[in-house]
Amino acid sequence: MITLCYHRPLDDAWQREAEQLAADLKVSVIGRSKGQRLVIGRDYVTEELEVAGRTFRYRQPEGAFTQP
Repeated sequence: MITLCYHRPLDDAWQREAEQLAADLKVSVIGRSKGQRLVIGRDYVTEELEVAGRTFRYRQPEGAFTQP
């Protein structure tokens, strides 16, 4: 997941380029501008953590912080 922050509004041209970037890199792309948020793909990452032989999965949304 890649988040890109801008000072200008995101337009259709930005969205087309972001979709191509997401496809080329096989990642999700999130664009942020004042009052605007465009998501290409998902806005979260699913993480796995193994503890004492058990696997724990948790979803970390964009902009959040977790520390196992």
